[in-house]
Amino acid sequence: MTWNYSLWAAIGPGNLPFWLCLIGALALAFRRPSVGLRFTGAGLLLFILLAILPTGFWLMRPLEMRYSKPDYSGLAPPAIIVLAGGEALPASALRGEPEFNSAPERLLTGIALARRFPEAQLYLVGGITLPDGTRDTDVMLRTALGVGFERQRIRIISDTRNTCENARAATAQLGRSTLRRSILITSAYHLPRAMLCFEAVNASITPVPVDYKTWPLSSPIDSFKLAPLDNLEQVDRALHEWVGLLYYRVTGRTLRVWPAK
Repeated sequence: MTWNYSLWAAIGPGNLPFWLCLIGALALAFRRPSVGLRFTGAGLLLFILLAILPTGFWLMRPLEMRYSKPDYSGLAPPAIIVLAGGEALPASALRGEPEFNSAPERLLTGIALARRFPEAQLYLVGGITLPDGTRDTDVMLRTALGVGFERQRIRIISDTRNTCENARAATAQLGRSTLRRSILITSAYHLPRAMLCFEAVNASITPVPVDYKTWPLSSPIDSFKLAPLDNLEQVDRALHEWVGLLYYRVTGRTLRVWPAK
């Protein structure tokens, strides 16, 4: 796992209330009550904002609503591209068998669509590698083979460290004309960034969103969920994506912050 993911996991917004409260507790322990109370109060206030209120839901919803599922009846894709991201690599390495975290739908949907379109090749695209050599694409491959999918229809694109490298490698291997008729599968909240990366290499592709974290609303009350830890995780994941959209644009990896209509 690259350093930026580790840094975000350590000091990302989901952990910020904890760090603020810890600083406050240390200040109180060293007899700095005014500083301690300020930090502790800020930590508690931020916890309410991020863990009690549906902040994560409302940050995630526009990301997931950007693309809808296509009409499959008019498609005949030559390639079905699945981006890695749902694999629990440390657990997979320790147990010696595939383990997934919150996004197995990426691969499962890819396999299901590849069976629906028997002429399509299934492309597994990733690049995260543990020190022991365990790769995200290895976990995906073992899973696909384990459910009986044909090895001869699977293609591997590895050694890509981020979403835009995924797009560049897929474009280089398949070509723009093939991609134009192909399908891209990733989590719904990740699709805006992924599509911007394909746009940056002048390639178009049909997006298929999966792994939704939000749900349809009949009223704003429906967005509330009394699960503080889940809400913190939702905020962390959504903000990671929003920051990623901005970071990719600032560093020149994409042409815009948000996909055009």
